Amino acid sequence: MILLSYRRILLSTCLLLAPRVPVWSQQTYQSPPADLVKILEAPANPITSISPNRQWILVTVSDPRTVTIREMADSAYYLAGSKIRANPDSRVDNIGIRSGTVSSVDGKVERMLQVPAGGRIGSTAWSTSGNQLAYTTISDGTMSVEILDPATGRSRRISGSGLSGRIRDLDWSRDGKNLAFTATTPAGTSAWVADVTSGAARRLTPPTLNLTVARGNIVDDTGCSWVNGKAPLICRIWPTNRGAPPKLADVPTGVVVQESYGRSAPARTYEYLLQSPTDEALFDYYFTDQIVLVGLDGKVTPIGQTGIHTRVSPSPDGNYLLVETAQRPYSYQVPLGAFPSRTEIWNLSAVHGSANSVRPDRIPLRRHHLGVAEHCISRRSTLTRRQTARLDDRPLGSERRYSKTGLGPQRRRSLFRPRNMGGCAGFNDRSIRSAALE
Repeated sequence: MILLSYRRILLSTCLLLAPRVPVWSQQTYQSPPADLVKILEAPANPITSISPNRQWILVTVSDPRTVTIREMADSAYYLAGSKIRANPDSRVDNIGIRSGTVSSVDGKVERMLQVPAGGRIGSTAWSTSGNQLAYTTISDGTMSVEILDPATGRSRRISGSGLSGRIRDLDWSRDGKNLAFTATTPAGTSAWVADVTSGAARRLTPPTLNLTVARGNIVDDTGCSWVNGKAPLICRIWPTNRGAPPKLADVPTGVVVQESYGRSAPARTYEYLLQSPTDEALFDYYFTDQIVLVGLDGKVTPIGQTGIHTRVSPSPDGNYLLVETAQRPYSYQVPLGAFPSRTEIWNLSAVHGSANSVRPDRIPLRRHHLGVAEHCISRRSTLTRRQTARLDDRPLGSERRYSKTGLGPQRRRSLFRPRNMGGCAGFNDRSIRSAALE
């Protein structure tokens, strides 16, 4: 005879009387109806690119701009107005340019870019002369680099020992003999250079390029660039003493205090701002870089101190760098582009001058307004070697503006001067106004 306890009988009764709830297994993502898929995957409008010599026209048709589920699921931080990935972005998705056609301006010659079967083209880049076109191809999860000569139609592939991963940031040297690019693997991002004539590529740096900078989080910079169109390359790498990333505290160590100093001011609304000392530590860890010169022989020469360099621009003669570095205290109200900064001119061995930017909480809301103390640094487009080393002794108040034509001898004076304007021209462009730093 089997004796059942009162507790067992009650439990059995409850299970029998309980409502039956269906148990669902985890559902996978489903595809929408075919008609909706056609709409969502329709190609984007064609994009036209004219060669620098204005002899060729490149027309490309790309996939619509989309964000994959894998990309959304990747580990990321949201710091100082930017979304950054904690891991190297080495994935190769079959998304890009579907077709590309190079035609002569007179319409007599037409060349098709070689798109792999079922693959895509990643990016394109004209040489400085406009006689060659470099582009990356995507096929079966791998990427390669192709060089096209539109005049002859001859195409050749760039190859190199150990070249793999996601290839981006195509950058031609001025003479068209070398092509620099980056390759990102799970280990990190490295700089490569290819000899265009032979088609041989070699790696210049270990996978230590600052991937945060290289992915456009800072002034849309690619991380490496030629100095005035020739070797060496200016790159930004992780500091040698970088160490492990800061550990995120499960319990806050204190409260976050922000003071207004009794002064009211209008403010815009930004996303992904810093919110705590932990965010500041992560910001320092992922955005700090070391500026280096990289020769074609792979020699890496550090320049200056480590820092969060928001701008690194070479002078026309390649002897100077204009370097802008973010400074503390970091703001919790504005993104990195409005942080206090220090702008310096380096002659690749020393600092020639510097200027500090205005505090972000004093910038009015008017579009492009820089404030009274904001400094915009630019350079003159025509310099001589002797004049580059000379600083103008005129007071700031005597600064004048010149047109681009009909300039007198005063145009050839080399000077760098803080200036107050409604926009900031680049150090390596054709800007007119410039001055001496104090």
